[in-house]
Amino acid sequence: MTPGSRTPGLSLPAHPDPPLDAVLRSGLPQELAYAFGGPFHLLLPDRFDANTAAFRAALAEAGADGRTYFAKKANKAAVWIERCAMGGTGVDVAAVGELREALGHGVRGEDIVVTGPAKAGDLLRVAVLQGCLIAVDALDELDRVIALATATRSAGCCCADSLPPRRTAASV
Repeated sequence: MTPGSRTPGLSLPAHPDPPLDAVLRSGLPQELAYAFGGPFHLLLPDRFDANTAAFRAALAEAGADGRTYFAKKANKAAVWIERCAMGGTGVDVAAVGELREALGHGVRGEDIVVTGPAKAGDLLRVAVLQGCLIAVDALDELDRVIALATATRSAGCCCADSLPPRRTAASV
């Protein structure tokens, strides 16, 4: 297959969005590109709200117990985090700056998931203090989370009581 060619019979049409189509036909994007001297992002908060609602509806329709999380790294615009805070959509963060920004825009710790490998100590500390969900990638990271939760007496950490006994050289 060559670049730009299509597989016969397969297509994915654009999702119709009349308000967006009206903006695109108005000439405003071209005027803004000229005024800014180049490309820019056209943000559609109402479309974001509709998409997150559709994800929640699909989970409910399927009888699946799940959450929708917006990846903070996907777009730095504050409007997305504000929409998450207002609409109860979770936020996925991987750095302490992202976590602090989400908290600063009103996202509750319980609505934040912390992901990524080799998490920094300050990221884990703030996440434990705020009751965030932490995706633990390694046993040493789990030990750090448990130590932080114990030191801060965090009621949100429930993982330590549900772990199997740690294997030692004597138990192997």
